[in-house]
Amino acid sequence: IVMIRGHNSDGSLAYGSGVIVEPTKVLTNCHIFRQTKEPWISRGEDTFPINNVQADRYHDLCLVTSESLPFPAAQIGSVNTMKKGAEIVAIGHSSASPAPITSIGTIKSIYPYDKGNVIRSTARFAMGASGSGLFDGDGHLIGINTFKTPGRNAYFYALPVEWLTELKTKPVETQFPIEGKTFWEEDDANKPLFMQMAEPEIQEDWVKLSGVAEKWVKAEPNNSEAWYELGFAQEH
Repeated sequence: IVMIRGHNSDGSLAYGSGVIVEPTKVLTNCHIFRQTKEPWISRGEDTFPINNVQADRYHDLCLVTSESLPFPAAQIGSVNTMKKGAEIVAIGHSSASPAPITSIGTIKSIYPYDKGNVIRSTARFAMGASGSGLFDGDGHLIGINTFKTPGRNAYFYALPVEWLTELKTKPVETQFPIEGKTFWEEDDANKPLFMQMAEPEIQEDWVKLSGVAEKWVKAEPNNSEAWYELGFAQEH
């Protein structure tokens, strides 16, 4: 796990987290690069320049290259064989902590989306942990912690590590900032249905949740999560 920093146009310091996935490559979120022209990687008191980046803006994944990184890479795993309730660990620089913070939790849901699996877990993270790693019980990387719902009783989401394969085919860029809207920043009506159901479920708005779930089962009739949410709403 590394920290990624950069000076914003207003002079403030941008920061996020990243996971080393190859000897010279760090996987992180693109949204942390929106206001900084010269980001760099840091670990402890050591800093490392970023040479280039491959960006999948809509999926919010960036793969940065730093030729001078001396650290080993994480082992890549998969959530495909995991089930609800399985223990996972999130590790990142929440609240810009100089040392990585570990958060233990469980898998709440697994959502198939765009040839990958978005993971919702109970492993909490805060600002600064964008781009950090979500690991299974054997220490294999299964997701990149990226966004959460607002409020105290938030839902926490990690992006699919499977998206790394397509990310590696993106063109190499050398210019920052990296701009572009992500799928999870769309207007509510255009967000994936698994995201549309989160807020009414948290607010216990069972009528609205039922409406979203009904749309979901029609769109994805073989999705057990959709049927579960419909039953959960109707139960209340």
